[in-house]
Amino acid sequence: MTDPVTIGALPGDPYLAVDVQPDQVDGQFVVDASEVGGYDLLGWADGASSWVNVACDVTGLRYRRGVSRQLGVLTRAEAGEATVTLLDTQRRFDPTVNEDAIRTNTPLRIRAWGYTDLGVRWDAVLFTGKVRKVSMQYPRVGPPVATVLGSDLIADLARWTGPGRAEPGIGAGDTLLARAQRALTEMGWTPADWLSTDRDTYYAATLAPNTLKNPWTVINDATDAELGRVWVDKANRLVLRSRESLLTGPVRGTFSDLHGESVNGAPHCCYYDPVVVLDPETLTNNAIGARRIPNDGSNPLPESALVQAADTYSQARYGVWTTDERSLELQTDGQLAPWAQSLIITDGRPELRVDSVRPTPWNPNDLTTTLRAWPAVLATDIGDRWIVRSRPEEGPMLDLAVGVLGVDLTVTAGEPWDLSWTTTHAPYPGADNPTGWIVVGLSDVDGPDVLAPFGGSPGGIT
Repeated sequence: MTDPVTIGALPGDPYLAVDVQPDQVDGQFVVDASEVGGYDLLGWADGASSWVNVACDVTGLRYRRGVSRQLGVLTRAEAGEATVTLLDTQRRFDPTVNEDAIRTNTPLRIRAWGYTDLGVRWDAVLFTGKVRKVSMQYPRVGPPVATVLGSDLIADLARWTGPGRAEPGIGAGDTLLARAQRALTEMGWTPADWLSTDRDTYYAATLAPNTLKNPWTVINDATDAELGRVWVDKANRLVLRSRESLLTGPVRGTFSDLHGESVNGAPHCCYYDPVVVLDPETLTNNAIGARRIPNDGSNPLPESALVQAADTYSQARYGVWTTDERSLELQTDGQLAPWAQSLIITDGRPELRVDSVRPTPWNPNDLTTTLRAWPAVLATDIGDRWIVRSRPEEGPMLDLAVGVLGVDLTVTAGEPWDLSWTTTHAPYPGADNPTGWIVVGLSDVDGPDVLAPFGGSPGGIT
């Protein structure tokens, strides 16, 4: 089909596309072949592989990925979801007409595309997942309205349950990456197809054996033991981050209340009034940890050591904030103290962050600036960063860098696009962190922070 024609209401808003990709298994649903006696662009074929645009008359879209808010130092990504509504003028999506051709589990992708002010076409993937449900509404006037629901990889991982391996399980000594690979293999999936190459290579924790009954639980438990992060990128692949990792995605642009301001040549984008929070929900100055002891047949089971680490300086300033984990997937008791110490070192202060940002064109008539900003905005993936600057009427300028933890986009025909990001503080070598060094502790007196270079080597933080 031709390119879609659904666009935002403001000049420069990009176009929207909804794509599907036929499965690689022979005989699966495909949309670019004609079935004898059926409807064009809907039928059966063998071995098809390319994405195909399937909808021109999109009337609404909502998708979200990553996290909707931070819930503590062990915040987990949520299953991504997408809802697409479209006018089914030729009844291609109607299951009452094509019940044998409409398939759930068909790969689904949402794209935006447009042209810069110089006429150069750009294309950005927003969401990739699989079709979960198709429903139809039949109004008295006008064509039927189809609603297509999709979800990302996390939904599959959370839904799958297997018999597991016999106690005490397998995989003693796994890292976070090895545990994710093992969980995917247990599902019958090829890990290389579902793990992003954008991942850390060094991990601090070695893990206890696991029965691998539920892959999402297994991966989350490994992430907690590593004190890392895991999320799904726009290509529907798992991204793994280790204990010492920061958000290291590209700096996509500059948010500023000074129209046209750009830092280091990054595209400029205006935005609504930022909300900055000093958030103790992500603070830990009292950490308690114990291991899960695998059942090796002994009776009774040995007990794990119980460790506690406390930052009394932080507790005196901010009150006591405790993280208590009694079933960590660590292989040895010797890893409990470093786990607890890492928590209170890296999370012993409330986080000062721009809680969310909402990109918006500066002026509907300023098409040039809008066209320059939107490609960078819509190309932003989880883990990418933006520079945020604001100049309140009184006091100093706000100058921070934020990393994107969650994306939420709503598009309704005839209305402005509503795009917002959940963000966290993400230093970068630039305005607010000129040396590239990070804070790893507090001084004994209320003076300058103790600084050290960030390290990802087996030697840890130095």
